Amino acid sequence: MKALNRGLGLRDVTLLGIACIVGTRWLATAAHAGPGSVTLFLLAGLLFVWPTAQAVGALAERRPGAGGQYVWAREDFGDWHGFLAFWLYWIGIACWVPNAALAYISIAAYAIDPALVENRSLIVGAAVAAIWTGVGINLLGVRIGRWNQNAASVATWLMALFLVLAAGAVFLRQGSATSLNLMPPLGLDALNLWSQIAFALTGIELLGMMGEEIRDPGKTIRRAGWMAGLGGVLFYSVATLAILVLQKPEETSVLFGIMQAAQVGATSLGWFWLPFMFAVFSVMSMLGQLGGI
Repeated sequence: MKALNRGLGLRDVTLLGIACIVGTRWLATAAHAGPGSVTLFLLAGLLFVWPTAQAVGALAERRPGAGGQYVWAREDFGDWHGFLAFWLYWIGIACWVPNAALAYISIAAYAIDPALVENRSLIVGAAVAAIWTGVGINLLGVRIGRWNQNAASVATWLMALFLVLAAGAVFLRQGSATSLNLMPPLGLDALNLWSQIAFALTGIELLGMMGEEIRDPGKTIRRAGWMAGLGGVLFYSVATLAILVLQKPEETSVLFGIMQAAQVGATSLGWFWLPFMFAVFSVMSMLGQLGGI
């Protein structure tokens, strides 16, 4: 079997790692929990993303072939363990896909008219159509899929950029809606939030699947992992603060928070196009993620 070309360098792997980590779904959850989420993102980057990158880099260096978790488990523990490891991973993805599609479609519908969210048939039907559109894009080939994923990444970062711009303009006019106390929430009730913050920063493990296409995979993944983790932490931290400047945590829905913030910014600044632009970008981001599965 012909070996794959090791054409991916540090820049390529870093950008891929950032794309695997960032997403707008988690911003509302973090903002709803309050400014302490920013501290949790920083801690997760240090105590979760960085060790994960080191582990993935070490495993990719030891088993530098394509396949990631499947290859690592199979080579060290046998075929059955390889099958089980990767099967469980894909079961997790199979559960994630409909959840993500419903969330993104609901967010986009909320931007158009909050009443649309109550139409369950419409939301479910649109989510199913989105899933099959994502699959169809993937089946069209790598070139089409790559453009779709690039467009999704641009849409995700543009949403964060316009959110920050709106928050900055509102802050200069009337200050922050939230007192920015960065003390993270503690106690048993906060454990669910801590786990969600960590889950928002997952994605580095996907780099191991491309081990045969990365130059010096062990060293490259280690270095790219912490840089991608830093990019993800900055994305989530700054965008979460932007939402909190625009509205209070108790007024922020764990699902529609980013659209609510866009509507607040639109009303305060006269940017009435902002929520509708966010709706389009939300759908683009979703199709990119579904197309990349």
